[in-house]
Amino acid sequence: MTEEEFSEQLGNEVTALVNSFVTSGRQTAGNPQFIAELNAINQKYNALKQQVQQQQQAQQQEQMQQMQQLQQVAKAGGDIAPLAKALPEEARAVANAEVE
Repeated sequence: MTEEEFSEQLGNEVTALVNSFVTSGRQTAGNPQFIAELNAINQKYNALKQQVQQQQQAQQQEQMQQMQQLQQVAKAGGDIAPLAKALPEEARAVANAEVE
């Protein structure tokens, strides 16, 4: 969920809360029940936002680990390439030595 989506949903819930108080004839200003419900909405969205941020951090960390693994494989491939190139020469040298 994006920051924009969070803000929109939070705004919708707060608007609905205000409307429910106003349409039922209850005041919002200084009303402890209104304040409590408003705080509950804020806590709910703060918890959701924190959860999404943790998930994003976990995904980023996993992507970094995958990149590191790919870099290690690429480095290993680069380290092996000269050896693989030298193998045919070594094999010929061994074969020639056996023939002699």
